[in-house]
Parts: sequence; structure tokens; C-alpha cells
Amino acid sequence: MDSYYPTRKWPDPWVDPGSARSGRMVPIPLETYFNTIAVTGMDRLAEGRLNIWRNSYPLEEARALGREIAAGGMRFRLAPFDGVVADNVRCMGQLVALPPARYDWIYMLCSAERRVEDEAALHFVDGAVDFVPFCIADFWPGARARNGEQEAIRFSAINFPRHRQERIEPGIWRQRLPVSREVALTALRLPRNIAGHVFALTCLLAEDHADGD
Repeated sequence: MDSYYPTRKWPDPWVDPGSARSGRMVPIPLETYFNTIAVTGMDRLAEGRLNIWRNSYPLEEARALGREIAAGGMRFRLAPFDGVVADNVRCMGQLVALPPARYDWIYMLCSAERRVEDEAALHFVDGAVDFVPFCIADFWPGARARNGEQEAIRFSAINFPRHRQERIEPGIWRQRLPVSREVALTALRLPRNIAGHVFALTCLLAEDHADGD
């Protein structure tokens, strides 16, 4: 399909290369935190809650991605999209539990209404809390990456409550949060900012501490 925009990326299914880096990737289950529907089929267009206009991504294309994808060399685990149950985390200050370990980065598949420039909190086993920038560019086509995001997914159409608009190509970004403290991380506090949506999280174990001790 022709595109108005010069680049449109479709991620590959995740295939483990068996590398040292892939062995450090820890996908985080988010199903218990899902609270919003961002993907809908033609029979449930009005259920979309990607923004205040109730837009959503097309179900058929989201399903075709598969459950585990590679985006920017990272492994991510997506929701089993069905257009009926919640499939992402709208950021409302949730405390996301992480397997306690030392990490270098937290990678996200995410999108934002207009854009998000906020902070997330990292909670460590020793009680320390660090605040890190939580920045996501707009999901609308043509939006620029303002804070180092990489385009991970771009769909061919966008859903409105009463119709699907072809050739408007909303996206999902790959963003990452730095973990500088060399202490086991136990949780991520998302910002209280409902413009932000997180579809998948993968933590990358510290290179010199991949056993998580």
C-alpha cells in the first residue's frame, strides 16, 4: 500500500538469536495493569480509548503482529488483541512490579496523545527512588521523535468511533528509561498522565550482572 509518509515499519516476529544481549532481556507481564482499549475491530469502533476522541488502532493489523515481536533489536510481548478487553496501560500512576535485579535500561512500546513529557519513578530494593524522564512523541502520523524515540510500529489506518480512516497512519514508539543506580530495581512507577499508553515493557539486565543477584 502506498504511504503519504516516507517510512513505515512493520516489526518482525521475535526470533531469539541466542546472543548474550538477548539473554539479558526480561519481558514484563502487564496484563494485570491493562486498563484501556487502544485496538478495535470494525464492529466495536466506539470502544476505542486511545485519546479523548476515542481513536484506536486497527485490530486486524495489530493481531497480525503476533504476540512477541522484535523492535529496534529488543524483544517485546504484546497483548492478545481482541478489541474487547483492555490491551494497554494508560498511565495513571501505576506501580509496576519488576523481577528484582540490576538493570541497565527499561524499554517500552508506547504512544501518546499529542505528546508526553513527564517523569517515572524507579524503586530500588534498598528503598531508594530515582526519577527519570518519561517522554513519548505523538502517535499521529508525521510526528517527530523529540526525545530519542524510535518508530516501532506504524499502522495503515486509524479508527474513529464511527468509521475507519485509511491512509492516516498512527504509530507506536520504542522508548527507553535509563537505570543508573547499581542496585536491584523492584518496581516502576508510571506517571499520572493519561495521555501516555504503554503496550509492552522489557527490562535489560545489567551487562555485568545478568544473573540478577
